Amino acid sequence: PCEFVIPGAIIGYVLAKVVKMTQMPQMVGLLNGFGGLAAALAGLATAFDISELVEQIETELAIFIGAITFFGSIIACLKLASYMPSRPIMLPLSKLFEHSNACGDRCADVGIYCAW
Repeated sequence: PCEFVIPGAIIGYVLAKVVKMTQMPQMVGLLNGFGGLAAALAGLATAFDISELVEQIETELAIFIGAITFFGSIIACLKLASYMPSRPIMLPLSKLFEHSNACGDRCADVGIYCAW
């Protein structure tokens, strides 16, 4: 890991000199996305060498969160750079998912209340 500090510092220095202050949000979004990608790749790397359930859940969460972070940051970067429209991206059947999720939350609340 120490051998990556110097190249990372050099890349960071070059980016700090080249990127204008008005482009800083795009750069932060892009670098954040690479952090998410690193988490996803680390999760994938350990996914093939897992024996315990806890480690498996941890790995799956790392992959899931890393992928969301990566793609969300890339979309934010593209929107901030005006390569993508800034309007929200709606997935097909997103309202159905929202309503079913809210219904599931209420059912869980009732179950917890009754069990308590």
